[in-house]
Amino acid sequence: QLAFMPAREREEILARHFDAGDKVPRQPLNEELAPVRQQGYAVSEGEVDWGVWGVSAPIFNRTERLLGGLSLMAPAVRVAGRHKSLIHTTVAAAGRISGKF
Repeated sequence: QLAFMPAREREEILARHFDAGDKVPRQPLNEELAPVRQQGYAVSEGEVDWGVWGVSAPIFNRTERLLGGLSLMAPAVRVAGRHKSLIHTTVAAAGRISGKF
């Protein structure tokens, strides 16, 4: 849920994990987070576990403070052709949960 944190908090976390001696620069990661913020969810396939597809959406309180996230993970072979539906369902559920805080 790094993409949905306030910029200052996000930069503090990135600075702790990616200091000047790291081989992975922060800027490309920040560039990857921008479209996630824009579309309102993140999708991955095989990034955490081989053969697993997932979608995550943020959960906010009424003042738009990030509280956490909701993730759906499934074997990639079972998701084929259902990506849009599963993304929509996950984002909608995160929105309903957000409305309760």
